[in-house]
Amino acid sequence: MQTQHASKVYPDLAHYSALCELGRELEPEYVELLEESLASARAQNRAWHLLLDTCQGDPVGLELKSRHEQYALILPDASESGRFRAQMFDAKGFFAHSTRDTALEVLELLVTEGYTELATGALEQLSQSTDWKLGMFQTNLIAEVNRGRLSYPAMLKRLAGGESEISV
Repeated sequence: MQTQHASKVYPDLAHYSALCELGRELEPEYVELLEESLASARAQNRAWHLLLDTCQGDPVGLELKSRHEQYALILPDASESGRFRAQMFDAKGFFAHSTRDTALEVLELLVTEGYTELATGALEQLSQSTDWKLGMFQTNLIAEVNRGRLSYPAMLKRLAGGESEISV
């Protein structure tokens, strides 16, 4: 299944297409059980097409926002050459990432996880805040403990004085 949009034809989200196909195969009395999932998938599919139109089919560099005040950036993956990454972040810093073979697969993942609002400039804006700097300071200390370069008690001591250690 595909939808015609302003300048190009983009395929529908796989999840949406699968639900539509299932709806055609079900007996009518079971279709209404599918309606709630289909309504959600339809909204995601609309967002998918709007975002694809916005980026003209190349989502690298898109910054997206979820309804939970979380954000994601689509970029080439620095640790896996030729692959692409969804880098998730919020007001306190980076908190997760996911890697896929193509940038479109990353966009599909993000849309189905609720990252459907364009948020251009979010990373730059949030990364200037004190909350971000403190959150990244804490994340880096935890990473140092995990690498065996810092003891847990030393980390706690540095966390207690964290605000004085970061440059605001």
